[in-house]
Amino acid sequence: MCFPINEKKNLRTVYLNGVSIEIISQASSGKIKVRVRFVDNDNDVRWCGLNIELKTIVSPSGYSINLKNSKKLTLDQGLTTTRMETPITFNGQKIFTSPTVIKYLANSIINMEQNSEIIDDNNSTLILESQSRIEVRNGEIIIRVKKGEKLQIEGG
Repeated sequence: MCFPINEKKNLRTVYLNGVSIEIISQASSGKIKVRVRFVDNDNDVRWCGLNIELKTIVSPSGYSINLKNSKKLTLDQGLTTTRMETPITFNGQKIFTSPTVIKYLANSIINMEQNSEIIDDNNSTLILESQSRIEVRNGEIIIRVKKGEKLQIEGG
């Protein structure tokens, strides 16, 4: 990806869009068959990145993320280099990346089915902006914020 020298782009923010595209098959002619799904999380997942933002997503379910029954979403320290200077120490090694910060932006809706979990680990920060929502099935909510990590809930 090339940009003019005078035009700076923010390539350090990941914008989650809730779309999953999976290649099912590819024919010798080059045609491919894909499966496109929206906002369902049928597997445990690990997300990491300097800035991750979850926006309002128009989907059939109405949710920005639908964390399925007994599934885990872990926010974790990434190890891929994202800068050239000022390393941090992680697990005894110097790494050139920053802890993960995820923001659930205003009007984003996270649905957590029974026994699902959000785990905030390894210096990560989870921010719930004003007007974002977490909906919980069966009255249980499991958000694990491990020692040293941050959960920030903004007013309103």
